[in-house]
Amino acid sequence: MMRAACLCPEWPSLFITDITDNPNDRSGDWQQGGKPYGPSGIYGTWKAAVSTVDNTVSPAMSTIIADADPAKNNWDLGNGADEPPISITKNEGFSAEVVWDMTFTQGHRYRIQVIFHNDDRSKPGPNAGEACLDFCAITDH
Repeated sequence: MMRAACLCPEWPSLFITDITDNPNDRSGDWQQGGKPYGPSGIYGTWKAAVSTVDNTVSPAMSTIIADADPAKNNWDLGNGADEPPISITKNEGFSAEVVWDMTFTQGHRYRIQVIFHNDDRSKPGPNAGEACLDFCAITDH
């Protein structure tokens, strides 16, 4: 499928902003040119794809070729994965866990932004999921 390039990461990405001195800072967000961190591990069912961006046209256009659909795993995430939260009661057949191992400075506050794609290319426009949260790094006492 060819469409205007969104230029956002196609892989699960984490963006971090230290908001200790400014709780409204968004400088590390993707929309502000922040650095994407790739995951340390992915468990369960995952569908890969190759994205090619053509910058010789304006606006830039992307072509995405996805792999075949993987087999359903019904919440079997495989060795090394965490157990799914008990609050998840619906089984849609496909599931995954994405893990980032990050180091934070004790006592600092961070804004965490996560972006991922659901590969629903049957609808026009972006098909990314995004979530943000504020996080305070503390140690166990």
